[in-house]
Amino acid sequence: MLKAGNACIEIFQYSSPTPKSAETMRPVCDHGITHICLDVVGIDAEYERLKSAGMTFHCPPQGMGGLRATYGRDPDGNVVELLEVIDAASPMALKVR
Repeated sequence: MLKAGNACIEIFQYSSPTPKSAETMRPVCDHGITHICLDVVGIDAEYERLKSAGMTFHCPPQGMGGLRATYGRDPDGNVVELLEVIDAASPMALKVR
């Protein structure tokens, strides 16, 4: 379980029963969770680390105002967004107490 303040994410995988195989490039409009955004520090290093581990990205990190982001797919076809907030005054910046 990942925790930050009062937020947490639990990620798990069943070993039984055997799941049906999924389309690895399924559209993000399909039912279910198809996208997750992770706030990172050092997006270029994370991009390179995940890319070298086999993750497929749509493009290298791109700048958008006070943000940098990129999108890729995990082995199950879920879209994983890496987001780095460059400008601490941005409304997108996490406020950790």
